[in-house]
Amino acid sequence: MLDGGIIIYPTESVYGLGCDPRIETSVGHLLTIKKRPIGMGLILLGGNLEHIREWIIIDKDQEKQVNQITKRPTTFLIAASENAPKWLIGNHSSI
Repeated sequence: MLDGGIIIYPTESVYGLGCDPRIETSVGHLLTIKKRPIGMGLILLGGNLEHIREWIIIDKDQEKQVNQITKRPTTFLIAASENAPKWLIGNHSSI
């Protein structure tokens, strides 16, 4: 993935496809493979909020909730900052 390629990774129930979200051409390739319109946006996976901090607007209460350990896979929608790449958020205002 360091060269902008696509990876396959296991999730709790299926395998996922991913790439470096900072590289627009990689995301474009991923969207082509998935036959997914750019306007739908994408889900980001990361080890912690620091991986996406520059792309989000999050208050202390939201940050506390995101950092809590959950018993099952959980998706959080967080307001996107003006730095969030359009190829990630699509037609949405959140990541």
